Amino acid sequence: MARIPAEQRRQDFVEAAVDVIGTYGVSGATTRRIAAAADAPLATLHYCFHTKEDLFVAVFQTQNEGMAERLEVEEGIGLGKAAVDILVSSADWYMENPRYARAQFDLFLWATRQKGDHAQLAPEIIELFLRRFVDAFERAADDGDDRALLIPLANFLISTLDGLVLEWCAHQDLIRFKAELALASEAIELLVRNHRTTRD
Repeated sequence: MARIPAEQRRQDFVEAAVDVIGTYGVSGATTRRIAAAADAPLATLHYCFHTKEDLFVAVFQTQNEGMAERLEVEEGIGLGKAAVDILVSSADWYMENPRYARAQFDLFLWATRQKGDHAQLAPEIIELFLRRFVDAFERAADDGDDRALLIPLANFLISTLDGLVLEWCAHQDLIRFKAELALASEAIELLVRNHRTTRD
């Protein structure tokens, strides 16, 4: 039997964790179930991830990296265009990766309940996504954009995207989702336009 590289095995466990969380929730996502879903020995899971928390953080990191591959915004295109491009590309990523859409909410609520050494887990996860969006906005902003809007706009984009994806998880209606996405895009463009320091 061919040896599976450690990095591939780690990714197998992340994907298995997403499936198990999506099916059983975080409370039912035991390491035994995750190892079985990855078709790997339990000891190998514990070798790759010292704790279940480490594995769950890796799920968010994988999601963040997958979405980041689409955050290629053109320099100087303006915050309004960049924000809409990011919203649409992120929504498309969720539509192509529905397993992550189902698992992320349960996993994030789990993160908000952590205490002790893991008490800052939820804020760190939000910061992971926030930083990606703010970095993209910094590249995209033009001379007329209000730079004070970068962080609030990134927070608003995260909230809007989460709301859209949560609703999509509930109704699974792609036509309705696309209509809501178009309305959200229009609202974001108007918001940014209203905050421009120079008028077009």
